[in-house]
Amino acid sequence: MERKLTESEREYLEDLLSRLSTGRRRTKEAVENFFVMLAVITLVGVLIWAGIAWAVKKLANIEIGWSSEYAIPVVLSVLTASALYAVYSTSRWMKTWTDYRQPLRDDLDGGIVTEEKLTVVEAKLLQEPEHGGLIYFLRTDDERVLVLYDRESLDLAMADEDPMGSSFKPQRAVTIVKAPRSQFTISTSFGGENIDIHGPVEMTASPNSWPEDEDFCSIPWSQIEEQLCASRAGDA
Repeated sequence: MERKLTESEREYLEDLLSRLSTGRRRTKEAVENFFVMLAVITLVGVLIWAGIAWAVKKLANIEIGWSSEYAIPVVLSVLTASALYAVYSTSRWMKTWTDYRQPLRDDLDGGIVTEEKLTVVEAKLLQEPEHGGLIYFLRTDDERVLVLYDRESLDLAMADEDPMGSSFKPQRAVTIVKAPRSQFTISTSFGGENIDIHGPVEMTASPNSWPEDEDFCSIPWSQIEEQLCASRAGDA
């Protein structure tokens, strides 16, 4: 259902908009990325050349290193190749950027949010292995799987405390408020009775395959452990 944006929700979106990269900031980030890539690739290229020059000098007594006539052409070639790759890599990186500023402005101008009320039927708890943060998978009554990262559990784990001591506990009724144009989740709140939670089970999948926080997961409920805890399931 749609309803009017509250003052606190408007403040949240305005703060979010202020923290998004401006065009000038994005250009600065791209330039910084280019020079970092250029420096790293050039250093690697020069080190490889130095290693080859040392081997040639050792084996054939031929000088092709810094003191040879080849030094300037080799350095220029390495710099040129490094610059070309840095431009290519930075361009690819820039293409992955999504500019949410205009959709957020549209949400603020429209003054409308969507509010969805769901009932949680089952819950599974997974734990990421590197830091120990908890991730909840909630099956709702319309057979979708809502994913929520427990940020408090991560803070506890980073402080060498028990992440299971987190106060975040999903309940039966969940309300999700979103901005319709940008699709940013403004809030996720719970109410009703407590639910049984299975887990935690350690995740073994690569972080690249983890589902997004505060979003519905494309992994079927019955395959969550199989896809995200595959090696653990295989060991069982």
